[in-house]
Amino acid sequence: MLYSFPILLGFTFITTLLLLLLYSTKYRWLALLLSSLAFYFFVAEKFIWILFAFSLVIFFSGFLIEKQKENQKITYVFIILLALLPLLFYKLADPVIELINLIKLKDFQVQSEKFYYVVGLSFFTFNGISYLIDIKRGYLKPERNYGLLLLFLCYFPHILAGPLHRAKFLIPQFKNNISLSNQNFSLGFRLILWGIFKKYVLAQRLKIVADNIIDFPETHQGINILFGGFVFFLQIYCDFTSYIDISRGLSHFFGIKLKSNFKDRVYAASSRKEFWNGWHITLNHWFRDYFFFSITKKAKKQWQINLAILSTFFLIGLWHGVTISFAIWGILNGSWIILERYIKPHFEFINAKIRNPLGTIYHVAIASFIALVFRANSLTDVLIAITNIDTKIDFHFPKKLIIMFLLMDVIYRLANNKSIEDFIGEQKTYMRWLFYFTISTCILLWGINPDKFYYFKF
Repeated sequence: MLYSFPILLGFTFITTLLLLLLYSTKYRWLALLLSSLAFYFFVAEKFIWILFAFSLVIFFSGFLIEKQKENQKITYVFIILLALLPLLFYKLADPVIELINLIKLKDFQVQSEKFYYVVGLSFFTFNGISYLIDIKRGYLKPERNYGLLLLFLCYFPHILAGPLHRAKFLIPQFKNNISLSNQNFSLGFRLILWGIFKKYVLAQRLKIVADNIIDFPETHQGINILFGGFVFFLQIYCDFTSYIDISRGLSHFFGIKLKSNFKDRVYAASSRKEFWNGWHITLNHWFRDYFFFSITKKAKKQWQINLAILSTFFLIGLWHGVTISFAIWGILNGSWIILERYIKPHFEFINAKIRNPLGTIYHVAIASFIALVFRANSLTDVLIAITNIDTKIDFHFPKKLIIMFLLMDVIYRLANNKSIEDFIGEQKTYMRWLFYFTISTCILLWGINPDKFYYFKF
């Protein structure tokens, strides 16, 4: 795959060499910037000009917003819309092309090719807009060093699929934290090894099972197709978190800490609210802080809060793609959280030791259906397949895959909310090497050459 782990590792090696050549710690961020620009040129090629144009708009807009008076909201709104323009074009291009072809204007057919596709566009756009809004709200002063702001937007370990970051969290690290050390390498190595295990062994094998079920709804129906949604739910968790682990691990090499973006074992959540508190955390916090809180400032009635929740999840759905399936997926998530608010208190009388496991079963069952809405090639086919209950249970979950997933789950349980890199680092030497040997063996024996990370498309 084009954006494979070896390529990321290669650019990490180049960056390390550049850092070794720079004697002055004051300018170490330049090594990260040069590597990030080279990496982005490698994956985006000619479209790198969009990154430069966008970064210049963000850089100069920051100073303009700082000088604004409170009543100059028109300029502020125009700047935000201007920053959103490339992302809106990217998200709306396919629907517009389909509409043109549908009405067959003058018999002219437009080919839906990804000529407009820009790698990492969503992530550097959201980071740039959060930077401007934080300046507007007085949380942040404009960065006067254009190079540092550009690095914040295109830092190569996280530009492809996040996690999203705030400038006040990341830019100070670029100024002060960049360093090479044995401790940084150890932390990074553990996370990368763990991420490779989840991607090469778990995510890829889960993908095979999920694809064989979901892509053939005429064969797998009823509870079988629902099981496919469950497997996809686990697949996307392993796939997305594996990339986050690898990107965080690579960043550790330079002394830069990225946010984890997921809570461990979020797949075992006992409610939808608990799930969203631990899933793609930086994206959810972005919509919470910059959209939900903004539209609920004057909300006094519960129906207004509920409408804001639905609107927020509707936008999160459209962020994944401007399609009916993603719109429905977003509305279903928002509706589920609203319903839980009214229903959950009626089950508080049940002992937590019983309520939590039952809650996990309940959540997984409904989450499996919603995962199908997210993943399905044809929503109509899936709905027909699910409603056909006259089928035998014929799905197959490989025993080897069960063992590997349980291995991951047990390690997460033992870590008990500590990060994997810190948990492994606290163990005795023989335990650390047992972990390295076990995980490496699993990768070598059962790893599958992976496709690109699922969330790269968003």
